[in-house]
Amino acid sequence: MIRRLLAGVAVVLVGVALTSGAPAGAATCTLGPRANCAKASLNWSVIEHGNLSRVNLSGAQLKGADLRGANLSGANLAGANLDFADLTGATLKGAQLKGASASNADFAGVTLSGADLRDADFTNSSFYGADLSGANLAGSNRPSPPPPFAPPSKPKPTTDLTNVNLYGATLNGANLTNVNLDNANLAGAFGLRTNLTGVMGYGATFNGAILDGASFPGAFLLGSFFNGAALKGVDLSGSNLSYSSFIGAGLQGAQMTGATMTGTTWLNTTCPNGAVSAPACAA
Repeated sequence: MIRRLLAGVAVVLVGVALTSGAPAGAATCTLGPRANCAKASLNWSVIEHGNLSRVNLSGAQLKGADLRGANLSGANLAGANLDFADLTGATLKGAQLKGASASNADFAGVTLSGADLRDADFTNSSFYGADLSGANLAGSNRPSPPPPFAPPSKPKPTTDLTNVNLYGATLNGANLTNVNLDNANLAGAFGLRTNLTGVMGYGATFNGAILDGASFPGAFLLGSFFNGAALKGVDLSGSNLSYSSFIGAGLQGAQMTGATMTGTTWLNTTCPNGAVSAPACAA
């Protein structure tokens, strides 16, 4: 009799241990399409390459997750931790990643068209060859220039792409308003009509990028590189282009009113008026 009572108590205690303090969907979470794994603690334990469309992983801990080639279309990853995760070749079309942390992650070849990436942290991550067409990466606040260009200030929430590799990425129609692109590599990127209003692109590389019709008003692009870039009809009004390089770039029809161009390098550059720089393009 006593043994039966003790066994019953043990079962109850195990049940409490599985559910006590566990968020909805976490204790019984089994990854799959439309699964509810919100706030699940899955650090360094996820290996999933199949169908996870519309899965709810909002606020989940997914550090080091292996999601290569997974189908995460329409998935909810808002506020999730994807630091050091590998999503190479995954599909995240229309996915929600607002406020997510994905530093040092690999998004090479990922499809993120129409995804919501606002205020997410992608520091040191790679988007090599990724498709971000129509994605929303807008930051809530415009990042401040680093000292000595502006006084030190407490960082405000924004989308952080510092040191990110976007080589050859597709950004057509994407919204990168107020994004931090310091030292980011966008060489060879396709960004037709991309909105880069107010971006912080200190030392960023846009060499060979196709950015016709893109908008950079008020952007801080000091020391950036646009060598060989296609910049037809871009809006650079009010931007800081000091000490940046436009060697061999095409700026036909570009708007540069109020732009700061101290020490900017022009060589074989096609200016807004169609003339080849001799020695510089006028604002």
